[in-house]
Amino acid sequence: MANFKTAWESLLLVANGHDTKRPKPGARVDREKLRQIDLHWHDIRHEGACRLLADGVDIRTIQLMLGHADIKQTQRYLNITDEELRKAMTGVWERRRQLRAVSQ
Repeated sequence: MANFKTAWESLLLVANGHDTKRPKPGARVDREKLRQIDLHWHDIRHEGACRLLADGVDIRTIQLMLGHADIKQTQRYLNITDEELRKAMTGVWERRRQLRAVSQ
């Protein structure tokens, strides 16, 4: 592929069952098909960062990996799911329960 953008466009089309033939070498693919697919490279970066957080990677580490200058930017970037919130709260509750049991 001539560059990353054309490789990405071809990958999206193939993954969604479309032909990648171009009218002439170096021409752009059908823009309408790409608009219908509506998946961008940034979406995958965002999804990867959210999965790292879900797997327990520290937000500061994620910030460094993404190259964000401010931790607030990383916080806005990440989504916390209801399941992750539930797991975090269950963990806090369980640790507090164990501490009370040990101190009694």
